[in-house]
Amino acid sequence: MEYKNKTTKDLNVEECKEVFINTAETITACGEDIRKATETLMLYCQIPGTKGEMYKDMLFSKIEDMKRLYVLFNRASRRFLDSAEELKEGKIKEKIINGLLVYGIFFIDQLESEEEGAIRLLKILREDHRNSLN
Repeated sequence: MEYKNKTTKDLNVEECKEVFINTAETITACGEDIRKATETLMLYCQIPGTKGEMYKDMLFSKIEDMKRLYVLFNRASRRFLDSAEELKEGKIKEKIINGLLVYGIFFIDQLESEEEGAIRLLKILREDHRNSLN
């Protein structure tokens, strides 16, 4: 189906269900990428002589944040799948979309917070690395 230049409110119920399911799949894939990156970072922190080992205290706190982010992505995916199911059950499309919009705001706020934390950590690591070179 073609959705170009349409908003969710312009779509019929079947199209909305498809959009919600596709969104859930995309969010799930992103969550899996976060999970894999988290596992890789955890392993990297355990390799003797690496920067990961040197900075493992800082990185472990970020790993915990990444685990929470993975859970957030799973919940968001579930939310979209549940919304598709609610449409299938005949619930009012506008109410479902409004609920997703509110959840979307929360989700974006969480992502921005995680991004800010990651950027702060990278700046600290970068500065510390520069200092170690001097």
